[in-house]
Amino acid sequence: MIEKYVFIVTYGRSGSTLLQAVLNSIQGYCIRGENNLAILPLYRSTQRLLKAKQDYRVKPIPSNHPWYGLDNIDLDRYTRSLVDAFVTNVLIPPADCRVCGFKEIRYYAAEEITELLDFFRTAFTDSRIVFNTRDALAVARSRWNAKMDQAAVVESVHRMDAVFADYQAKHPEQTYLVLYDQYAKDPSKLEGLFDFLGEAFDPVIVGRVLSEKLMH
Repeated sequence: MIEKYVFIVTYGRSGSTLLQAVLNSIQGYCIRGENNLAILPLYRSTQRLLKAKQDYRVKPIPSNHPWYGLDNIDLDRYTRSLVDAFVTNVLIPPADCRVCGFKEIRYYAAEEITELLDFFRTAFTDSRIVFNTRDALAVARSRWNAKMDQAAVVESVHRMDAVFADYQAKHPEQTYLVLYDQYAKDPSKLEGLFDFLGEAFDPVIVGRVLSEKLMH
């Protein structure tokens, strides 16, 4: 049974796959990789229905009304069913999973990023958000971004970092921020994250995971 959800929120070339591997070293954890931010249209679907229900408050809505049936929609139940479908068919937690989630880098595609993060906190049971950050110049100079406009990459990273820091400051009970440049050199820098998640920190295991070469 899933006890809680953990979401790694970040941007490309931030070292998030390494953090994903660290969390997956915890017994009972299943933190999946990227899914092209498939959760975003699900969230937007709930908001479109919410707006429609706010705009058309007539009850009951007669059969000759263009929004006939809108008043019968249970938005809470609809949201729960979308979340259940996402967990069952996208995250696909194994039988022994107690903490599930995923990491994603495409939050730049969501204009309503803070609202989406609110959706994570409220629609998923006992959820936690981990913001993974990295030095902007290091991100810009990574092999993946080498041919891109370096100034634009740095600006994008700084913008996302500001969003992450602001959101974390407003929701410290459910969010945590880590810096790749710190924990990649010193595994003990992740001990606070483990405390935040309520998990025992084993420096040997974490150090071993951090030293493993990634497939990509």
